[in-house]
Amino acid sequence: MSPSNRPLLASGEYDLDNVTTLEMAKTAMTQKQLKQLYGGEIKEYATSHGMEAPVEETNRCWRLHYSDEVSFHLDTLPCIAEEQDVIRAITSRGVPPQWAALAVAITDRRHPEYERITRDLLSSNPRGFAAWFEQRVRPWALARMRHLVEQRLYASVEDVPPYEWKTPLQRSIQVLKRHRDVMFRDNPLVGPISIIITNLAAHAYAGETDLGSALTNTVERMPQYVNPTRPRVPNPANPAED
Repeated sequence: MSPSNRPLLASGEYDLDNVTTLEMAKTAMTQKQLKQLYGGEIKEYATSHGMEAPVEETNRCWRLHYSDEVSFHLDTLPCIAEEQDVIRAITSRGVPPQWAALAVAITDRRHPEYERITRDLLSSNPRGFAAWFEQRVRPWALARMRHLVEQRLYASVEDVPPYEWKTPLQRSIQVLKRHRDVMFRDNPLVGPISIIITNLAAHAYAGETDLGSALTNTVERMPQYVNPTRPRVPNPANPAED
């Protein structure tokens, strides 16, 4: 995925995301019960590792605050592997089957049936999005990967992990995220979330080889990929998800 930025303020934290897929049926319990059950495990983990900051519940995730050499928090999302009918529906929208198969059903306490047993959970596909993003970056990352192989850091291009793929696209996304952080520093909840910036920039990038051109041209093209109706910014690995 795109690289993280340093926190804007010295008191800020890096943020990491984690998805935990549980092997169970959607109708085994309510979203609230699932969220609280998973939250109990997360709280036990925090206690057993001597973490002083309290575990925080967000709408979809549980947040763990780490205070090591570098302060960061981890948002961990409990979810259930999506059912086959949903996966087929995603595939019918043109998503490759290997990406569609990564779709998950997620808990969200804003859901109208959060406290009822239902199959109608929100569907997401964070791992599928990661796979799509890697595919978008890979053609422009080949030169970098070949250089690493020539330096004998990796045996082959296929062995180079995605975090080594440094292209003008990732650097442009870093700049856009920093611009967001500065522009909305007094009201961060209003700024666009990182996944929207990453999504639009990856669609708009056209292979520019220098950062200046990549950033300028990508920003100019990004509005073309915002739909006039919902979903406004679809997940390319789950087009019904906004």
